[in-house]
Amino acid sequence: MFYTLYDKFGDTLKFTSNELAELAGTTTESTIRAMGRLRKRGIITSGRGEVSITKPAQLKHLSDETLWV
Repeated sequence: MFYTLYDKFGDTLKFTSNELAELAGTTTESTIRAMGRLRKRGIITSGRGEVSITKPAQLKHLSDETLWV
C-alpha cells in the first residue's frame, strides 16, 4: 500500500496512521507496528500526519513480505 501511495503522491505522504489504516483495511495498531518495522529498516520516516518514503526501491521489493502481523 505504501508503494502505491508513493507512486501516486510522491515521497511525502500527508496521511495520519488512522487514515493509512483505513486505506489498507486494517487497524491503526497494525499500521503503527508495520510503520515501526519500516522505520527500523530506514525505508520511511514519519512525523505528525506525514510519512516520507526514503528508500522507495526497497519498499517496492517488500510487497511479498508480511509486515502487518
